[in-house]
Amino acid sequence: MIRKIAGVSQAMFKCLAASAFLAMTVPATAAIVVHTSDFISNDSRAGFNGFEGMSADVVRTATYTEGGIRVDHVGSPVEIWTPTDSSRRGFEGQRAWYPTQLELSQSGPPTYERLTLSSGADFDSVGFLLGTGYGGYCNPNCDEVASLLTLHYALFKDGLSVASGVLDHHPNAHYVGFSGGGFDEIRLWDHPTIAPDNRSALILDSIELARAVPEPTTAVLMLTGLGLLVRQRRNGRKQQHWR
Repeated sequence: MIRKIAGVSQAMFKCLAASAFLAMTVPATAAIVVHTSDFISNDSRAGFNGFEGMSADVVRTATYTEGGIRVDHVGSPVEIWTPTDSSRRGFEGQRAWYPTQLELSQSGPPTYERLTLSSGADFDSVGFLLGTGYGGYCNPNCDEVASLLTLHYALFKDGLSVASGVLDHHPNAHYVGFSGGGFDEIRLWDHPTIAPDNRSALILDSIELARAVPEPTTAVLMLTGLGLLVRQRRNGRKQQHWR
């Protein structure tokens, strides 16, 4: 006969234990959410890349890592202008990431900025400041240029696209972020709607990460499973086991 513990079959008890284990080890899948305002508080920040470790004003490099966040320029060879652009408002600190193409061909593969974690892990919640070099020196507001700009994003997981889209763009710094997890790579690029080429003039700054928070569904399953295990264990001590 099947052994019973506190009126519950051993097979069912094992099933409950497995459910609790899965709740602790497999996070619930959540939809990716796009944010256009800062949603990460400073006390929940888990990583930050403000490019402040870049000492030169102009560097010929295609990659930079700070705070566990790696940025790569993909596409035509570039110079990275690192000083915060004084003609643009809203950027932070003394440094930013502004690739300027050395080859100004209007053909060829698109250029973009790629964000990954140096650990190779997935993103959970990430946000950053974006602007663009398109529009020349349009300070102070650049609104007349913004209507001609588009910002593109594409999120990938293990090399496969999981989300993509187009957002409003502006030469001055504005915030964009993503939450919900399920992606390990972010690609960003921009261009005017009337531009015939594939060049991007994106300015990137102040990339921040948030600490991962368990999804509500995961927490409920975990607590429920553990509660059942504890209760069955207590009842099992009080009642006689039989075959």
